[in-house]
Amino acid sequence: MKDQYLMSISDKDQQLIHLQNLIRELRSSSFQTQPLSMQYQRQASPETSASLDGSQNLVYETELLRTQLNDSLKEIHQKELRIQQLNSKFSQLLEEKNNLSIQLCGTSQSLRENQQHYHDLFNHCAVLEKQVQALQVVSREKGPLKIDVAPGAPQEKNGVCRKSDPEEPREPQQSFSEAQQQLCNTKREVNELRKLLEEERYQRVTAENALSEAEEQIRRLEHSEWDSARTPIIGSCGSQEQSVIMDITSNSCQRTRSGAGWKRVLRSLCHSRTRVPLLAAIYFLMIHVLLILCFSGHL
Repeated sequence: MKDQYLMSISDKDQQLIHLQNLIRELRSSSFQTQPLSMQYQRQASPETSASLDGSQNLVYETELLRTQLNDSLKEIHQKELRIQQLNSKFSQLLEEKNNLSIQLCGTSQSLRENQQHYHDLFNHCAVLEKQVQALQVVSREKGPLKIDVAPGAPQEKNGVCRKSDPEEPREPQQSFSEAQQQLCNTKREVNELRKLLEEERYQRVTAENALSEAEEQIRRLEHSEWDSARTPIIGSCGSQEQSVIMDITSNSCQRTRSGAGWKRVLRSLCHSRTRVPLLAAIYFLMIHVLLILCFSGHL
């Protein structure tokens, strides 16, 4: 579309040069005929008045073409500025998406590590609970020691045994208290890890939401670039100006209208401005597929 517009501008320039040459010739002829102006006015014919009207029409058309050319150049400049702004915003969104992807990968890795640590602590807690239960069973089975003494035996041994009875279960009670303390510590660590897991999941959800928002903004930018590429460059000219342009560049307009729609789509896809967003979309799609495969465990 831009090449056709440049061709039409070159045609307009050639026509302007031709019209300027005609005006110069008319002016030179008018300067040469100034001494005979009185005779020319007396002997004026309808043909000379018609030629003057034609020159005035040519001057009016040249001015109209100049105004159209200036308006078209202004619109082209505005379109280029808009495209530059969209490209800068698109690159910024790509950078933000890359940062969010890196952050999401980091949070996923830390989440997996915390889950593994949580499972290890849970298994250790289960082992400690089994040990505590075993120690409880052992302490119940031992219980207080009962020693039968004969009627005529001395009572000192019984007293010694009674004194030594509370000293024997100290070791299992101490190990039992240590196991309970360790169990409490592991439960505390498990609770802390649960909180960390919840925080990691919340961060992951926020990162995924931010990533989806960035993708949505990228899709909107691609759609806006596609619409700007499809819209004609000269879209806001008046009906009179459009009729003049159609009269001058009828061949180029007929060529563009006779083309098929699929050819335009293929040309726009092969264009550099639309090829970059297409490649970026394919790249992000592959990244998402790989992330889904990694999370599902197929890789």
